[in-house]
Amino acid sequence: MKNISIFALLVLLAFGACKKDDTKPNNNGSTISPSSGKQLVSLKYDNNQSDPSYYEYDDKGRVIKYVDGDDVFTYSYIGNEVWATEFRTSDNRQVFNFKGVLNSAGNVIKATGVSNYNPAIFNNIEFTFEYNSDGYLIRKTSVYENLYTYKVEYTYTNGNLTGVKTYKDGVFEYGGTYEYSSTKPNKIGLKWTDFAGANTFAGKPNKNLHTKYIASSGWYVNDVYTFDSEGYPVTCTATYSDGKIYNLNYEFK
Repeated sequence: MKNISIFALLVLLAFGACKKDDTKPNNNGSTISPSSGKQLVSLKYDNNQSDPSYYEYDDKGRVIKYVDGDDVFTYSYIGNEVWATEFRTSDNRQVFNFKGVLNSAGNVIKATGVSNYNPAIFNNIEFTFEYNSDGYLIRKTSVYENLYTYKVEYTYTNGNLTGVKTYKDGVFEYGGTYEYSSTKPNKIGLKWTDFAGANTFAGKPNKNLHTKYIASSGWYVNDVYTFDSEGYPVTCTATYSDGKIYNLNYEFK
């Protein structure tokens, strides 16, 4: 689908990329900037290192469309529900759908979905999402009908995600830890790791940009940012432990 998967690069660069800690909640539970309220509209890579991604929002600041290479995610919000689909243009077909129930903060608490990334296989999935008293996602459980159960546990320190552990049928599979700079507030507000596509309905975002991710298997990535005069990230240089370097460019409007 792409040169670098969402989990291998976008997640690492943008998991911490969200709004600063003096933001205020809107009525769907996500965050908006108290100053200019800019929104991320695109992420692009130097020299076509990976597919670009594009974002559209409704008047409440919720993501309604997310384009990641040849995958197009669309979101509809109806009452206390969120409906999502993923359409793969190269195959001309839908590969994932999701129907979730939102709580009063606008965060999804349970959902059903069907994945069909392999044209010959349909997987029915039941999701549950759990949050702490501060509104951060602490656990996500995905039950694949007649197959297996994945559980992801999230740990936070001072409003930032610092640890992730993923279990399959109770056995640890992989995870990682994040490091942050308290001088780099996040001003994006999107999350990638809790759902198939970028979203604003899976708990509060981190307060700061992360500067390093260390995988449980030992590899790591260091992130260095540049910012505009309002504190929004302009570029991020991600240097991996194997020597590979990726350059990401942010666009806000």
